[in-house]
Amino acid sequence: GVLFSTMSRLFGFLPGQYVGFGCGQVRTLIQEWARVVSTGKYSHIYEDVMVKPLAPALCLGYQGDDLCPEKSVAELASLLNGEVRMLETARKTNPHSSWARSPVESVALIEHWLESKGLISSG
Repeated sequence: GVLFSTMSRLFGFLPGQYVGFGCGQVRTLIQEWARVVSTGKYSHIYEDVMVKPLAPALCLGYQGDDLCPEKSVAELASLLNGEVRMLETARKTNPHSSWARSPVESVALIEHWLESKGLISSG
């Protein structure tokens, strides 16, 4: 978070395409994201503008994800009145996006959660 925040201040945006983070990212987005990563708090989202969630929320995170640590997942869940599920991953790279290469465990957890809430039927 600190590196990306510093780069976005220096360049006025984050040149993500040069650091393996998608394409160019807007400075404000990166600054807010860096604050969430370092503090775990979504202070840029004010509670007076938050709408009460209309449906249950599942906030899924991955152990060892430095781009979205567990404290950030938990804080988001509290804003959404949601549930937190943290998965372990055997991948050696950061699981923030590498989980998508083998999504079976994540998809199974999401399907089970949706079934338990009566949002989908099993089968």
